[in-house]
Amino acid sequence: MSFWIEHDAEGRVFQLTEGVEAPQPFFGGTVVEIGHRVNTGTVLFLDGELVEFGPRPSDQHVKDAATRTWALVGTTALAQAQDEKWKEVKAERDRLETAGFPYLGKWIDSDARSVQRITGAVQSAQAAIAAGAPFAIGWTCSDNSVIDLDGEQMLGMTVALAAYANALHVTARGLRALIYAEDATEASVAAVAWPAEEGSS
Repeated sequence: MSFWIEHDAEGRVFQLTEGVEAPQPFFGGTVVEIGHRVNTGTVLFLDGELVEFGPRPSDQHVKDAATRTWALVGTTALAQAQDEKWKEVKAERDRLETAGFPYLGKWIDSDARSVQRITGAVQSAQAAIAAGAPFAIGWTCSDNSVIDLDGEQMLGMTVALAAYANALHVTARGLRALIYAEDATEASVAAVAWPAEEGSS
């Protein structure tokens, strides 16, 4: 007595039969002989060999052909690669958002303390402009040089900061679309990278 399984190109096993001769394919797959009885729900036929996964941990687990182990739905090798790459992209976006931004030919600090200083200076500039009073401030840049700003230029700094931060988020959303594209593969996900020209001073 022999045991036969029918599998498809992706290794999924449809049925197990017993008999002396190989049965005809019933599901349009390929029939091969194996040495023992198996549970078709816990095996795959990959690279010419039967891979047994053992008991299914839960209804939320699926057979992952790449790792040849049970994986939670959404945590296949591709899904894990996508989630890790997205974390990497977000971390770079957040790093760049606090690493400074260009303004009037200079690089301006944008860490939390610097943003508070910008906000305070902008409020002072707005108050001066509203009162028709003069406003001037010397702003220390990332390279420790100082630029002299009037009220309108001070207001322009916060506009530049907002525009720069928005550009970073637009870039991140574009990269996320690539990461989670319908035709994404582990190779295409690994190739996703933040544009080198963004965030450079």
